[in-house]
Amino acid sequence: MKQKTKIFIIVGVGLVVAALLVYFLFFFGESKDVADADNSVGGKYTDDRFPLKRNSGGANVRALQTYLNPLLEPNGSKKLVVDGKFGPKTEAACELIFGEKICTEANFNNIKALAASASK
Repeated sequence: MKQKTKIFIIVGVGLVVAALLVYFLFFFGESKDVADADNSVGGKYTDDRFPLKRNSGGANVRALQTYLNPLLEPNGSKKLVVDGKFGPKTEAACELIFGEKICTEANFNNIKALAASASK
């Protein structure tokens, strides 16, 4: 085989491999980004279904943190960072307010109604 033919084949194979690599990175990277965007948080905080508990994350957790904050001040507790991540501080706040380390859908709806009536 001539030198030019070998170079042409090597460059062609390299381009195909590069194109496949870019495709797979885009395909799998896009899938992960969409999942993170849906949950609004990255990492281990991914589940936004009830009951909300340690490592839950997303819009419901952000709302819970927002609803808990006004109730924490009179108890002398620090406000929660509203980040949508159900970590140890949110867990401790739930235990203080609800008497359990999780937030059931009923607890969530009750605290949401309480927050709505307090803002009127």
